[in-house]
Formats: sequence, C-alpha cells, structure tokens
Amino acid sequence: MPALKFLVKNMYPTVSFILPVQKNTDFLTEQVNAVFKFSERYPGFCELIIVSDVLENGIFQLIWLTVKLNKIGHPHVRTRIIRYASHVEPEELVKMGIKNALGEKIVIAANAPVISDDFDGFGKKDIIIAKFLFDEDIFKNLA
Repeated sequence: MPALKFLVKNMYPTVSFILPVQKNTDFLTEQVNAVFKFSERYPGFCELIIVSDVLENGIFQLIWLTVKLNKIGHPHVRTRIIRYASHVEPEELVKMGIKNALGEKIVIAANAPVISDDFDGFGKKDIIIAKFLFDEDIFKNLA
C-alpha cells in the first residue's frame, strides 16, 4: 500500500509557492496558512519558499513562528526561508525563490509588479503570478 501512495503522489505536478516579503507584511500569516491548508487537499508535493529582505527581527520571528506552527500539522510540506542581509528589489526576491524552487508549477505572491519576461531562463516551469496566496482561483488551476 505505501508504494501505491508514493505512485499516486508522483502523478501530480509538484507545486512551489514563493512568498517575497518586504516592508508590506499585510496578510502574511494568512498566506502562509493558505499554502499549508492547500497541501491538505493536494495529493502531490508542495513547498513554500519565503524570501525576505526585512531586517526587523519582529517580522522575521513572525514568519518563522507561523511556519513552525504549521509544520507541526503538515510535516510533509517542504519549507525554506531565505533572508537577505540588505534591501534588494522585489524582482531579486522572486528570482531567488524561483532558483530554489523544486516545483514544476510555481505560484508567486507578488504585491509589487513583477516583470514576467525575466523568468524565461528558468526552464519549463509553469509560473503563475497572484496578488495573494489565499485566492481560491489559484488553487483550482493547480489541481
């Protein structure tokens, strides 16, 4: 039976969620929670990559704690937090997230405008750009 479960899990495309975090931390915990909730319904592999240049420790601790609490109930979701030591442009945060993504499909939560022409060099990955990760229309397109 475990072999069948492994086989079914590999039939679905892998999905990577990239959450670039800068000064605007509106709905940050809600977006992280939405990815973990999506993983309950999605039989394939999911991962969450948070890329941040926020230097305030309070915001970084909020990110870390939210991920840590969700990992208790969802240990199968791969999570990665990448933190820059200085301010960078939003496009750089997104590019770093894509470089570290394992998914065939990549969903990017971009509150700031992101130029999608720059993503041509990332192979045959299906990239979706959304304003927030808790938008149910995104999840319908992934299944």
